[in-house]
Amino acid sequence: MITTNASVENEQNFHSVVRAIGSVVIGGTTSQWLQQQTAEQWLTLAPKLAELNSATSLKPILEDKDVLIVSPGPSLARDIQLLSAHQDRFLILAGVKSLNALLDAGIFPDFAVWQDPRDHSYAIPDRPEIREVTLILNESCHPAFFESGFKDYIVYPDPGFLGTELSSVLHGDDIPFLAGTSVSTLSAVLALVYGAKSLTLLGQDLSISEGLYVGGGVSTEPELEDGPALMCKGIDGNDLPTQPNYYSFIGEFSNIGSAFRERASLINSTAKGAYLENWQHLPFSEHPLIVVESEFEKKPSR
Repeated sequence: MITTNASVENEQNFHSVVRAIGSVVIGGTTSQWLQQQTAEQWLTLAPKLAELNSATSLKPILEDKDVLIVSPGPSLARDIQLLSAHQDRFLILAGVKSLNALLDAGIFPDFAVWQDPRDHSYAIPDRPEIREVTLILNESCHPAFFESGFKDYIVYPDPGFLGTELSSVLHGDDIPFLAGTSVSTLSAVLALVYGAKSLTLLGQDLSISEGLYVGGGVSTEPELEDGPALMCKGIDGNDLPTQPNYYSFIGEFSNIGSAFRERASLINSTAKGAYLENWQHLPFSEHPLIVVESEFEKKPSR
């Protein structure tokens, strides 16, 4: 429809569509060279990958565990002290961009996670504590990440190479399809495929209402464009501004919830951010594992 008398709402919707289409076009163009880079890095790294543990070894570690995925959204700052006090209640998978904030609070995740094949090694914290953290990463990540100072490296199979002889050599014959276009969605699929009893999200804002990252997080994406933002439904019921990639991740989490909600308890304890269909939304202070431990601490000793 063409009009010369557009309402404010129509104009906002128009700009949202333009931004979404632009994101798809750019993404399609990027994927053409990114696929080549990914394949080249995978083949180059093959000798080193053969010396590392495969993510298929994580099944006994994740099975029947209460897993917490920590993301670097600005809202993480609101719950980080509570997490520090109760970190032992969870098996923690943390995005690399959230490490600075976690380590500053004395929180050592069980694993850090990285996914992007591009050279974003500047996002890795330059601090000695990472020598105590194991990094889970895509087998086709940039070589710099395999020399980044972490305690150890565990590689997960890239879905694009499944069915190849090299993939079978590296990961065995029983390889799960670990799909996810963000560190957090990949981490969620990894934990749930390997039998996590519960999965909790923290700092998973997927909204830009309070910025992009918690303190210490490093941006590896282009600056936000000017103009009206895409909108998403917030946890509190209000509309919140987001961006195309975040909007896509919201849909991924909804699909993950639909696929796994009958098998595991799925809780989004992010303080402020996008509402995720098929997930229970509960403040971190009211999380069952936090409440149980708090009640236990209140009981007088005999």
